[in-house]
Amino acid sequence: VAAMLVRLGGNFGAENWDETLRPALRDGQRDDGGWCKPGEKASDIETTYRVMRAFMLQKEKPKDVKKLRKFIESHRNKDGGYGSKPGDTSNMGGTYYAAIITKWLDAMEK
Repeated sequence: VAAMLVRLGGNFGAENWDETLRPALRDGQRDDGGWCKPGEKASDIETTYRVMRAFMLQKEKPKDVKKLRKFIESHRNKDGGYGSKPGDTSNMGGTYYAAIITKWLDAMEK
């Protein structure tokens, strides 16, 4: 929702980001470095992409960048592509999510 509001030109206010969204997004990062949909136990790359989009739009880093990079790397295949889940065949969605998240992390760390 945060990313959607910003992309549509809206503003959810700094106080909402500082008091609500940032802590919720940071605390939602799982031990494997990714994020998951409500009610799910395993992180997924699509949800991770959406959360990272919100961080990127706010020019902020997630709590644990190192774990997030490991999560992304776990989706990488020998052919250089990425699967939607670790061990899945490389596909366009998995590769896009991995590439864009990595690009955002690289930009945040400069």
